[in-house]
Amino acid sequence: MRFGIVTLLFALFVKITPGQVNSGSPQKLPSFETLARKSETKVIWSMEVGHLTGGESHAIFTTLIVEDSMPEYRRVRGVRLDLSQPRWKTSLYIDEGLLQPLNKIFDNLAVFLASIPDLIKRGILGSDTRIGPCEGRRIPGKYPLTADLYLQSAALANEPGLPVLIVNGVWFPGLMPSQVSDVLGKAIDELKKR
Repeated sequence: MRFGIVTLLFALFVKITPGQVNSGSPQKLPSFETLARKSETKVIWSMEVGHLTGGESHAIFTTLIVEDSMPEYRRVRGVRLDLSQPRWKTSLYIDEGLLQPLNKIFDNLAVFLASIPDLIKRGILGSDTRIGPCEGRRIPGKYPLTADLYLQSAALANEPGLPVLIVNGVWFPGLMPSQVSDVLGKAIDELKKR
């Protein structure tokens, strides 16, 4: 009799356990961009933290805290970047957790930019060269904000050309990576206050 009860209980346990384990995989939470773009989402707080211009290209950085009450209450924070040129504009969203790594990428690009005149004089780097950070190349799609630095041809062979910062494919002549880094730093500071 005991053997029958133990077998019955074991059979019930085996039947119930897989049902509990497989009954529903956890849902992936929507990204900051997905949530921020939803029409039902409420903007709880926003503040423009920077406006950068290079040639006819513009970038406006706005820190946001957005809230979605459907189906579960969720509040997320980050930056909306509005990029525009004549007859073209787009927005991209950067989750708060990516701001510090992106800030470091632009800082490193700024440090590298300072060494370019020496690298050109030593023949290691030529003008009319495009340079980008390695972080974004190792894991494509990891960062919504990408950057390259293009050195246009210089009038003199051993001199650096005009640096052009390319942000998500938009060219910003004369814009320095340190300027983007400064704006990202300000966004980080403003979100920490909230």
